[in-house]
Amino acid sequence: MLFGSGSRLAGLFATHPPLVERIQALDPGFRESDFPRVDPRERHLQTDETDAAVSGFAARPAAPGEESTRLAASIPDTVGTPGKTHVQYAKRLRQSIPESLYTAAHSVDFSYLLVIALVLDRSGKIVDRQLAVVRDQLGRERADLLRRYYEELASIGTEYRLPLLEIAFPALKQRPPEALSYLVSLTTRIIETDGEINLYEFCFHRILTSKLGDAIAPAMRRQKRFVRRSELHSAAIALLRILADYGHDSDRARRAAYRAGTETLGNWAQDFEYTSEERYRISVLDHSLDALRGLNTKGKESLLRAITATASHDTRLTVAEAELIRAVCATLDYPLPPILVGN
Repeated sequence: MLFGSGSRLAGLFATHPPLVERIQALDPGFRESDFPRVDPRERHLQTDETDAAVSGFAARPAAPGEESTRLAASIPDTVGTPGKTHVQYAKRLRQSIPESLYTAAHSVDFSYLLVIALVLDRSGKIVDRQLAVVRDQLGRERADLLRRYYEELASIGTEYRLPLLEIAFPALKQRPPEALSYLVSLTTRIIETDGEINLYEFCFHRILTSKLGDAIAPAMRRQKRFVRRSELHSAAIALLRILADYGHDSDRARRAAYRAGTETLGNWAQDFEYTSEERYRISVLDHSLDALRGLNTKGKESLLRAITATASHDTRLTVAEAELIRAVCATLDYPLPPILVGN
């Protein structure tokens, strides 16, 4: 869905291998018969009201509790099986992305630079220092192009950043493992420029390393360590606490959102009270996601239902919450379609 070319743009990427070959490079078991059959007549059936809701700009919010229930149920159920709404959302997202960024995301050469631009400081406070690192490593010409990408990214919403990263992965994976390893190292150095790591930077780095892990070191990526049940429980609870911290404005709302998540996990989770993880968010997140890789399939589904219940308890899903959910799914090797977010 995200790396197929629309008919209007097919000529831009004529040098790429056929779509089936590109998919088979990522999934050798894929066959052309696996493509879903889409009735082109359906494209005209969507109303303006539905368009607005899909894009996250609906004028009338859902009734209290209705949207929370829908989100908590729909996100886990769409893993690996995007529906019509997600296709429509991806289409609208695509139409809003500047052409140069979309082209770069599909380019083996320029996707590399786009990915670096995606992690440059959003506030602009340290971007000159970060670009100095890029100039030192990649040269002035590439640094100048990277700055142009950065400026274009600044002109669009933050909700486009991780979708652009996802779109870039097929092109990135055509590069040799050594180049991908260097990309991870360089983006890590850029993130660490100011000595701090914020939530977006953490999510970006988690998704990047998770998605490129198979291309860089397949054997190491597939290794799974044994994790005790008590450690898995503690990691899941920590994740819910952090998500409640980030996504809600008051202590009462955080506690309610946290409880909504624990109620989906079962009786064992009721023994854990809500406490804020604010002081240690990133380090706790890192440790927790490493531990949660030990979950089995049923455990992953249960965790995803819990975190979406927490995130959507206030009947809206913010960009930051969606980014964290996507980072969790990338860590757990859960293919997630575009997440519909509000403002």
